[in-house]
Amino acid sequence: MKKLILAALVTAFIATTAVYAQKPKPNVNANRHPNLAAAQAMLGRCPQAVELLRRAVAADPSLAQSARDDEFLAPCRSHPGFAAALRSGPVPAPPARRPPKRPRRK
Repeated sequence: MKKLILAALVTAFIATTAVYAQKPKPNVNANRHPNLAAAQAMLGRCPQAVELLRRAVAADPSLAQSARDDEFLAPCRSHPGFAAALRSGPVPAPPARRPPKRPRRK
């Protein structure tokens, strides 16, 4: 009886794991960028704040309008990249790397 229960539990665990692995995972890091950008701006680290803001707007373009009005980002509005960060589109994927060529044997 114990073996039957154990087998049923293992089967249920495997089935649940397989279903969970197929579900898309939310991009949790994209939600952190606006808050980190505001913190960096308040600390006077405008280059870092602008880069985080660029990543946030690339992940969710609707954040651009709220970033324009955000009082925590005010110290960095005069930074040269601030306006460009609000216009940024999706971040392009890095180019695929090809493996190095192997020397030919003679």
